[in-house]
Amino acid sequence: MALVVLVALVMAAIPATVSAQQPAPAPAPQPPPGVDTPEAEASRDLERIGETATREKACKRLEDLRDNLFRVVTRDRERLRRAVRYYARAHGLTTNIDELIEELTIRDSLTRTNPELKGPEEETEKEAAKRWGNCSADFWFAVRLLLEAQSAPAPPRSVGAADPPSDRSGGKKWLFLGLGAAAVGGTAIYILPKDDPPVPAAAPTPAPPLTPFNPAGPYDVTLTVLSDPGGNAPRIGMEPSLLLVFTVAGSTLQYTCPVGSHINPGGGPVDLTTGAFNAAGSGPFAGRNGVQFLFPGTFGRDGTITGEYRVGTAGELGQVTAYGVNGRKRP
Repeated sequence: MALVVLVALVMAAIPATVSAQQPAPAPAPQPPPGVDTPEAEASRDLERIGETATREKACKRLEDLRDNLFRVVTRDRERLRRAVRYYARAHGLTTNIDELIEELTIRDSLTRTNPELKGPEEETEKEAAKRWGNCSADFWFAVRLLLEAQSAPAPPRSVGAADPPSDRSGGKKWLFLGLGAAAVGGTAIYILPKDDPPVPAAAPTPAPPLTPFNPAGPYDVTLTVLSDPGGNAPRIGMEPSLLLVFTVAGSTLQYTCPVGSHINPGGGPVDLTTGAFNAAGSGPFAGRNGVQFLFPGTFGRDGTITGEYRVGTAGELGQVTAYGVNGRKRP
Protein backbone atom coordinates (compact mmCIF):
# COMPACT_ATOMS: atom_id res chain seq x y z
CA MET A 1 0.00 0.00 0.00
CA ALA A 2 2.85 2.41 0.87
CA LEU A 3 4.45 1.72 -2.53
CA VAL A 4 1.26 2.60 -4.41
CA VAL A 5 0.81 5.86 -2.50
CA LEU A 6 4.43 6.92 -3.06
CA VAL A 7 4.28 6.22 -6.80
CA ALA A 8 0.97 8.13 -7.09
CA LEU A 9 2.48 11.16 -5.31
CA VAL A 10 5.51 11.23 -7.60
CA MET A 11 3.41 10.80 -10.75
CA ALA A 12 1.19 13.71 -9.69
CA ALA A 13 4.29 15.93 -9.41
CA ILE A 14 5.56 15.12 -12.90
CA PRO A 15 3.21 17.39 -14.96
CA ALA A 16 4.08 20.39 -12.82
CA THR A 17 7.80 19.70 -13.26
CA VAL A 18 7.51 19.26 -17.01
CA SER A 19 5.28 22.31 -17.37
CA ALA A 20 7.75 24.42 -15.41
CA GLN A 21 10.46 23.57 -17.91
CA GLN A 22 8.52 24.86 -20.93
CA PRO A 23 9.35 28.44 -21.99
CA ALA A 24 6.56 30.98 -21.82
CA PRO A 25 5.08 31.86 -25.24
CA ALA A 26 6.68 34.94 -26.78
CA PRO A 27 4.43 38.01 -26.77
CA ALA A 28 3.08 39.09 -30.14
CA PRO A 29 5.26 41.83 -31.69
CA GLN A 30 3.86 45.30 -31.26
CA PRO A 31 4.72 48.38 -33.33
CA PRO A 32 7.02 50.77 -31.46
CA PRO A 33 5.03 53.48 -29.67
CA GLY A 34 4.91 56.79 -31.46
CA VAL A 35 6.11 55.43 -34.84
CA ASP A 36 4.00 56.73 -37.70
CA THR A 37 3.35 54.57 -40.74
CA PRO A 38 4.14 55.93 -44.21
CA GLU A 39 0.56 55.17 -45.30
CA ALA A 40 -0.84 57.31 -42.49
CA GLU A 41 1.61 60.12 -43.30
CA ALA A 42 0.65 60.02 -46.99
CA SER A 43 -3.07 60.03 -46.14
CA ARG A 44 -2.63 63.13 -43.95
CA ASP A 45 -0.60 64.86 -46.66
CA LEU A 46 -3.28 64.10 -49.27
CA GLU A 47 -5.82 65.87 -47.08
CA ARG A 48 -3.50 68.69 -45.94
CA ILE A 49 -1.50 69.68 -49.04
CA GLY A 50 -3.38 67.92 -51.83
CA GLU A 51 -2.69 65.15 -54.29
CA THR A 52 -0.20 67.00 -56.55
CA ALA A 53 2.09 68.17 -53.73
CA THR A 54 1.93 64.78 -51.98
CA ARG A 55 2.94 62.93 -55.14
CA GLU A 56 5.79 65.40 -55.74
CA LYS A 57 6.96 64.74 -52.18
CA ALA A 58 6.82 60.97 -52.81
CA CYS A 59 8.89 61.36 -55.99
CA LYS A 60 11.48 63.47 -54.19
CA ARG A 61 11.99 60.77 -51.55
CA LEU A 62 12.67 58.11 -54.17
CA GLU A 63 14.95 60.43 -56.16
CA ASP A 64 17.04 61.19 -53.06
CA LEU A 65 17.44 57.48 -52.32
CA ARG A 66 18.31 56.70 -55.95
CA ASP A 67 21.05 59.35 -56.02
CA ASN A 68 22.60 58.45 -52.65
CA LEU A 69 22.07 54.70 -52.19
CA PHE A 70 25.02 52.57 -53.29
CA ARG A 71 24.20 49.39 -51.37
CA VAL A 72 21.19 48.32 -49.31
CA VAL A 73 22.06 47.77 -45.66
CA THR A 74 19.55 47.25 -42.87
CA ARG A 75 19.09 50.96 -42.20
CA ASP A 76 18.70 51.83 -45.88
CA ARG A 77 16.28 48.94 -46.44
CA GLU A 78 13.83 50.39 -43.93
CA ARG A 79 14.13 53.86 -45.50
CA LEU A 80 13.55 52.32 -48.91
CA ARG A 81 10.47 50.38 -47.73
CA ARG A 82 8.97 53.52 -46.15
CA ALA A 83 9.58 55.58 -49.31
CA VAL A 84 7.99 52.90 -51.52
CA ARG A 85 4.95 52.57 -49.23
CA TYR A 86 4.52 56.37 -49.08
CA TYR A 87 4.73 56.62 -52.88
CA ALA A 88 2.28 53.74 -53.33
CA ARG A 89 -0.29 55.30 -50.99
CA ALA A 90 0.12 58.72 -52.62
CA HIS A 91 -0.56 57.19 -56.07
CA GLY A 92 -3.35 54.81 -55.06
CA LEU A 93 -1.22 51.64 -55.47
CA THR A 94 -0.90 48.68 -53.14
CA THR A 95 1.41 49.41 -50.22
CA ASN A 96 2.13 45.71 -49.65
CA ILE A 97 5.87 45.38 -50.42
CA ASP A 98 5.62 41.61 -50.86
CA GLU A 99 2.90 42.02 -53.50
CA LEU A 100 4.98 44.59 -55.39
CA ILE A 101 8.06 42.34 -55.31
CA GLU A 102 5.97 39.36 -56.44
CA GLU A 103 4.53 41.36 -59.36
CA LEU A 104 8.03 42.48 -60.41
CA THR A 105 9.32 38.89 -60.20
CA ILE A 106 6.40 37.54 -62.26
CA ARG A 107 6.82 40.27 -64.89
CA ASP A 108 10.55 39.57 -65.16
CA SER A 109 9.83 35.87 -65.64
CA LEU A 110 7.13 36.46 -68.26
CA THR A 111 9.09 38.99 -70.31
CA ARG A 112 12.01 36.57 -70.57
CA THR A 113 9.78 33.93 -72.19
CA ASN A 114 7.41 36.24 -74.09
CA PRO A 115 9.08 39.32 -75.61
CA GLU A 116 5.68 40.80 -76.49
CA LEU A 117 5.02 41.48 -72.81
CA LYS A 118 6.56 44.49 -71.12
CA GLY A 119 8.19 44.79 -67.73
CA PRO A 120 7.61 47.93 -65.61
CA GLU A 121 10.81 49.53 -66.98
CA GLU A 122 9.86 48.78 -70.61
CA GLU A 123 6.52 50.56 -70.74
CA THR A 124 6.36 53.83 -72.65
CA GLU A 125 6.52 56.96 -70.55
CA LYS A 126 2.81 57.58 -71.08
CA GLU A 127 1.84 54.00 -70.16
CA ALA A 128 4.06 53.99 -67.08
CA ALA A 129 2.80 57.36 -65.82
CA LYS A 130 -0.80 56.25 -66.22
CA ARG A 131 -0.32 53.00 -64.29
CA TRP A 132 2.41 53.79 -61.76
CA GLY A 133 2.72 57.60 -61.54
CA ASN A 134 5.14 60.16 -62.97
CA CYS A 135 8.15 58.67 -61.14
CA SER A 136 7.49 55.06 -62.12
CA ALA A 137 11.14 54.46 -63.10
CA ASP A 138 12.39 55.43 -59.61
CA PHE A 139 9.52 53.50 -58.00
CA TRP A 140 10.34 50.20 -59.75
CA PHE A 141 14.08 50.78 -59.32
CA ALA A 142 13.46 50.98 -55.55
CA VAL A 143 11.29 47.83 -55.62
CA ARG A 144 14.05 46.02 -57.54
CA LEU A 145 16.60 47.03 -54.87
CA LEU A 146 14.29 45.60 -52.21
CA LEU A 147 13.97 42.39 -54.25
CA GLU A 148 17.77 42.09 -54.48
CA ALA A 149 18.14 42.75 -50.75
CA GLN A 150 15.43 40.17 -49.96
CA SER A 151 17.09 37.58 -52.22
CA ALA A 152 20.48 37.95 -50.54
CA PRO A 153 21.38 34.94 -48.36
CA ALA A 154 20.72 35.40 -44.66
CA PRO A 155 23.81 35.37 -42.40
CA PRO A 156 24.40 32.18 -40.36
CA ARG A 157 22.45 32.16 -37.12
CA SER A 158 24.36 31.65 -33.89
CA VAL A 159 22.92 30.11 -30.74
CA GLY A 160 21.92 32.73 -28.21
CA ALA A 161 20.82 32.77 -24.61
CA ALA A 162 17.15 32.76 -25.66
CA ASP A 163 17.50 29.56 -27.70
CA PRO A 164 16.03 26.38 -26.13
CA PRO A 165 18.59 23.79 -24.97
CA SER A 166 19.41 20.88 -27.25
CA ASP A 167 17.34 17.77 -26.59
CA ARG A 168 18.12 14.36 -28.08
CA SER A 169 14.66 13.12 -27.07
CA GLY A 170 12.94 15.08 -29.86
CA GLY A 171 12.03 18.09 -27.74
CA LYS A 172 10.36 16.20 -24.87
CA LYS A 173 11.64 15.97 -21.30
CA TRP A 174 10.92 12.60 -19.69
CA LEU A 175 10.89 11.57 -16.04
CA PHE A 176 11.20 7.86 -15.22
CA LEU A 177 10.28 5.86 -12.13
CA GLY A 178 11.63 2.44 -11.29
CA LEU A 179 12.85 0.09 -8.59
CA GLY A 180 16.48 0.15 -7.49
CA ALA A 181 18.88 -0.26 -4.61
CA ALA A 182 18.80 3.31 -3.29
CA ALA A 183 15.34 3.12 -1.86
CA VAL A 184 13.16 5.61 -0.08
CA GLY A 185 10.65 3.80 1.98
CA GLY A 186 11.35 0.63 0.01
CA THR A 187 11.02 2.28 -3.44
CA ALA A 188 13.81 3.80 -5.50
CA ILE A 189 13.08 6.77 -7.74
CA TYR A 190 15.31 7.36 -10.79
CA ILE A 191 15.04 10.67 -12.67
CA LEU A 192 17.11 10.77 -15.81
CA PRO A 193 19.42 13.80 -15.93
CA LYS A 194 18.86 16.52 -18.53
CA ASP A 195 21.06 16.66 -21.57
CA ASP A 196 24.24 18.62 -21.20
CA PRO A 197 23.69 22.33 -21.96
CA PRO A 198 24.63 23.25 -25.54
CA VAL A 199 27.92 24.88 -26.25
CA PRO A 200 27.19 28.21 -27.95
CA ALA A 201 28.46 28.30 -31.50
CA ALA A 202 31.22 30.73 -32.19
CA ALA A 203 29.92 33.93 -33.72
CA PRO A 204 30.65 33.87 -37.46
CA THR A 205 33.10 36.39 -38.75
CA PRO A 206 31.06 38.77 -40.90
CA ALA A 207 32.22 39.15 -44.46
CA PRO A 208 33.64 42.58 -45.18
CA PRO A 209 31.13 44.78 -47.01
CA LEU A 210 31.64 45.18 -50.74
CA THR A 211 33.17 48.50 -51.67
CA PRO A 212 32.02 50.47 -54.73
CA PHE A 213 34.11 50.01 -57.88
CA ASN A 214 34.33 51.93 -61.13
CA PRO A 215 33.51 49.81 -64.21
CA ALA A 216 34.10 52.65 -66.69
CA GLY A 217 36.23 51.96 -69.74
CA PRO A 218 36.26 50.27 -73.15
CA TYR A 219 34.74 46.79 -73.51
CA ASP A 220 35.00 44.38 -76.41
CA VAL A 221 31.57 42.72 -76.61
CA THR A 222 29.85 40.08 -78.71
CA LEU A 223 26.14 40.15 -79.55
CA THR A 224 24.13 37.03 -80.31
CA VAL A 225 20.41 36.84 -81.15
CA LEU A 226 18.44 35.44 -78.20
CA SER A 227 14.95 35.86 -79.64
CA ASP A 228 13.55 37.38 -82.83
CA PRO A 229 9.83 36.51 -83.12
CA GLY A 230 9.20 39.32 -85.62
CA GLY A 231 12.09 38.39 -87.92
CA ASN A 232 13.67 41.85 -87.57
CA ALA A 233 17.28 40.77 -86.92
CA PRO A 234 18.29 40.72 -90.63
CA ARG A 235 16.91 44.25 -91.12
CA ILE A 236 18.54 45.52 -87.91
CA GLY A 237 21.90 44.16 -89.06
CA MET A 238 23.53 44.17 -85.61
CA GLU A 239 27.30 43.59 -85.66
CA PRO A 240 28.37 40.31 -84.03
CA SER A 241 31.14 42.11 -82.14
CA LEU A 242 32.10 45.71 -81.48
CA LEU A 243 33.60 48.14 -78.95
CA LEU A 244 31.46 49.90 -76.30
CA VAL A 245 32.96 52.69 -74.17
CA PHE A 246 31.29 53.29 -70.78
CA THR A 247 31.61 56.43 -68.66
CA VAL A 248 30.28 56.78 -65.08
CA ALA A 249 29.20 59.91 -63.23
CA GLY A 250 27.90 59.22 -59.74
CA SER A 251 25.22 56.55 -60.05
CA THR A 252 24.61 57.11 -63.76
CA LEU A 253 26.41 55.63 -66.76
CA GLN A 254 26.55 56.44 -70.45
CA TYR A 255 28.01 54.38 -73.27
CA THR A 256 29.07 55.16 -76.82
CA CYS A 257 29.68 52.92 -79.83
CA PRO A 258 31.61 53.19 -83.11
CA VAL A 259 30.18 55.57 -85.70
CA GLY A 260 28.19 53.70 -88.32
CA SER A 261 27.46 50.65 -86.16
CA HIS A 262 23.91 49.36 -85.86
CA ILE A 263 23.77 49.66 -82.08
CA ASN A 264 22.75 52.99 -80.50
CA PRO A 265 24.25 54.80 -77.48
CA GLY A 266 22.28 55.14 -74.27
CA GLY A 267 22.52 55.46 -70.50
CA GLY A 268 20.84 54.92 -67.17
CA PRO A 269 21.36 54.10 -63.47
CA VAL A 270 24.24 51.90 -62.27
CA ASP A 271 24.91 50.32 -58.85
CA LEU A 272 28.64 50.64 -58.24
CA THR A 273 28.56 47.94 -55.54
CA THR A 274 26.77 45.13 -57.37
CA GLY A 275 27.70 46.33 -60.87
CA ALA A 276 24.07 46.14 -62.06
CA PHE A 277 22.96 48.73 -64.62
CA ASN A 278 19.85 49.46 -66.69
CA ALA A 279 20.58 51.61 -69.75
CA ALA A 280 17.93 52.78 -72.21
CA GLY A 281 17.52 55.06 -75.20
CA SER A 282 16.15 55.32 -78.72
CA GLY A 283 17.53 55.56 -82.22
CA PRO A 284 17.31 54.22 -85.77
CA PHE A 285 16.84 50.46 -86.20
CA ALA A 286 15.69 48.44 -89.22
CA GLY A 287 15.10 51.61 -91.27
CA ARG A 288 12.92 53.32 -88.63
CA ASN A 289 13.81 56.27 -86.39
CA GLY A 290 12.93 56.68 -82.73
CA VAL A 291 12.92 52.96 -81.95
CA GLN A 292 13.25 52.45 -78.18
CA PHE A 293 15.63 49.94 -76.62
CA LEU A 294 16.54 48.65 -73.16
CA PHE A 295 19.96 47.37 -72.12
CA PRO A 296 20.02 45.81 -68.61
CA GLY A 297 23.25 44.11 -67.54
CA THR A 298 25.94 43.62 -64.93
CA PHE A 299 29.61 44.55 -64.68
CA GLY A 300 31.84 41.99 -62.97
CA ARG A 301 34.67 42.98 -60.68
CA ASP A 302 36.87 40.77 -62.86
CA GLY A 303 36.37 43.09 -65.84
CA THR A 304 33.51 41.21 -67.51
CA ILE A 305 30.14 42.46 -68.72
CA THR A 306 26.94 40.50 -69.37
CA GLY A 307 23.52 41.74 -70.39
CA GLU A 308 20.63 41.73 -72.82
CA TYR A 309 20.06 44.33 -75.53
CA ARG A 310 16.33 44.55 -76.41
CA VAL A 311 15.29 46.49 -79.53
CA GLY A 312 11.76 47.82 -80.13
CA THR A 313 10.57 47.71 -76.53
CA ALA A 314 7.66 50.08 -77.28
CA GLY A 315 6.41 47.87 -80.13
CA GLU A 316 7.83 50.00 -82.96
CA LEU A 317 9.01 46.88 -84.84
CA GLY A 318 6.00 44.75 -83.96
CA GLN A 319 7.87 42.48 -81.58
CA VAL A 320 11.05 42.83 -79.52
CA THR A 321 14.36 41.49 -80.85
CA ALA A 322 16.70 40.53 -77.99
CA TYR A 323 20.48 40.09 -78.14
CA GLY A 324 22.73 38.51 -75.54
CA VAL A 325 25.71 40.71 -74.67
CA ASN A 326 28.99 39.30 -73.32
CA GLY A 327 32.38 40.95 -73.18
CA ARG A 328 35.50 41.96 -71.30
CA LYS A 329 37.19 45.22 -70.45
CA ARG A 330 40.29 46.08 -72.41
CA PRO A 331 43.49 46.13 -70.33
